[in-house]
Amino acid sequence: MKKVAAVFMGVLMMTCLGGTLVSWANNHGDTYYSLYYNGDGGDVQTPIRAKTDASSAYIYHQGNVSAYVQVKSNGINPTDGAYHYHVNVGQARYLYNLVYERGYRNCYLQLTPTIHSSILLHGLWSPDSI
Repeated sequence: MKKVAAVFMGVLMMTCLGGTLVSWANNHGDTYYSLYYNGDGGDVQTPIRAKTDASSAYIYHQGNVSAYVQVKSNGINPTDGAYHYHVNVGQARYLYNLVYERGYRNCYLQLTPTIHSSILLHGLWSPDSI
């Protein structure tokens, strides 16, 4: 009986550890973005990346002008437009979103600079966070 209990506990521990390891395997690696904005009043977008869990996206915005940021998927904001973030130059920020919860598995950032002149927006971002 002790042997069966020991085996059961071992299997239980392996299952718990395995589940924990899977939850760490998200897409939180930072990708550099460099986006030219021509000053026309529109927006610029990062390339699309896989969204693998319900964690917040992340941005570390650099450059010389702040921007408004949204996490989007398939051309829409799946959070019904509720989450727009103002990100200052040099600011790191988690971007809460509902992309994964609404069934989307890819996302990108849409950035709207706070000024309308020709500039370069750049920094780091990831679709998931730790």
